[in-house]
Amino acid sequence: MPAPDRAGGESTARPITYDDRRRVRELHAQDKNHNETARAIGRPPSTVSKIAGQFEPPLTFDRAPRLRPQPRGTQREGSDPLNLAAQVGLTRQTSGSR
Repeated sequence: MPAPDRAGGESTARPITYDDRRRVRELHAQDKNHNETARAIGRPPSTVSKIAGQFEPPLTFDRAPRLRPQPRGTQREGSDPLNLAAQVGLTRQTSGSR
């Protein structure tokens, strides 16, 4: 008999299996992100988070934004693609130059 959910009805949640845990660890090792992992195992992202947190040490997913590579020839010679201030023309003002 399924456990009752928060609203008092029956829960339809599937128990987390050994295979779910194995696949999360495997996909994490392949640098798959949180949502890719969830789609691959057919589970919601919250379940992937729960599984990842149960490992010792817990598995983490990189939340840093990934920059798209610029097509060849679109960067100026010597420009730093990560220096956003330089890309939009902002420069640092010194205290004596007003």
